[in-house]
Amino acid sequence: MTHSDSSTVLTDVVVCTLVNPTPGRLDPQGARLELHLAHPGSDDTHIHSAELILPTGARDGSVTTTPDTLRIGQSATTPVGGHTQAPVSWTLAHRGEGHFDLKPAGPVPLNTGTPLILTLYGLTPVPGPATATLTTRIELGDSRAPARRSTTCHRLSWTDEEWINSFSVDRTLYTKNDKVTLTWTGMPASQTGTEEQPEYFLYYTLGTPGHQADGRTELLKSIDVIASGYMDTEGHGACVFTGIDRTTAFMLQASRTDSGVLSTQTASAVAVIDKPDLTVGRLACSGTVALMGQSQTLLPRTTSSGPFHGNYKPTTDGMLHVTMECQHKDEPVNLAVTVDDTAGNKPLWTLDACTHEPDAPENILVPLPAGTHIYVVVSSNDEFTAQVTWYPLGQGQLNPTTPA
Repeated sequence: MTHSDSSTVLTDVVVCTLVNPTPGRLDPQGARLELHLAHPGSDDTHIHSAELILPTGARDGSVTTTPDTLRIGQSATTPVGGHTQAPVSWTLAHRGEGHFDLKPAGPVPLNTGTPLILTLYGLTPVPGPATATLTTRIELGDSRAPARRSTTCHRLSWTDEEWINSFSVDRTLYTKNDKVTLTWTGMPASQTGTEEQPEYFLYYTLGTPGHQADGRTELLKSIDVIASGYMDTEGHGACVFTGIDRTTAFMLQASRTDSGVLSTQTASAVAVIDKPDLTVGRLACSGTVALMGQSQTLLPRTTSSGPFHGNYKPTTDGMLHVTMECQHKDEPVNLAVTVDDTAGNKPLWTLDACTHEPDAPENILVPLPAGTHIYVVVSSNDEFTAQVTWYPLGQGQLNPTTPA
């Protein structure tokens, strides 16, 4: 969420997104983070300097224990029009207490629709699990002098290991009342007792019980998969559902509390039912009824070296389909989807995914509820191919928005 001074109009705001190239983790040695700066306005703006505030030292939640060795670099940008601009040299100085001054060699123009990427190198985080808050303050203006400031707060969580390595349904399409098999791989139970296994819960929507207000409230159910015997001590899990007569979303959540800090990782999957049952209040039809509306291409299949950013507010429920493919095995493509509440200020859930295998596109289908605020980022440190498509349930579209 971006906050700015009262004197700053929307077109002057720089949207600053924090991207972790290894979602959910920060390697204890040599970790890095990326700041993706995007300018949604149509006017010209320049970045004159920036300030970064992050937790340092040896305490839990510290992003780096060696603040004086932090380095910064800018990636080359390709403005709309085609010509690639050479990266500008930046200096980084630590003023103490986690305050860093970032200064480019000269004012850096920010092109509409072309994010500028700053990478922080040499971070040495205190091992997780932990959560940290980072703040960026960008000084903006014309090519001569700064005139305003754009401030963004970021929340970053990380753990020592991945608690959910895979989570999927066994098919892409089912007939009504078909058998749906979910499988996943989580963290094995500790053989020594020195490391506690996270708690795993499986959430899903099934059925539409009567509700006094509108009769359409979805019934959200949960299963403690370890206590229910759906997950073994090696971390392998499987659960079978029968009698599903409508498209159903599943979410696997792993959570653990260490030293008073709660960390959570989630993964989602969808069982799409062909010709499903419907529960409605009143329905009248004199012709053909279509449940799935016209698809909306948010990002056509394209090869790019810069990240894709999307901020949307769906008017109906629907599915977001993302296809992504990396060029090299050691430069994965990362997907981050954040769903905020209808006010756009309270995170409901997040989804992180990545693909490491060249020539093996990863296909991800994410269920999205109507009225919420959706933030999508697809990024890589190398050239990658991606496609993003919205499939509405009904005639709703994804309306582009800019975080306020």
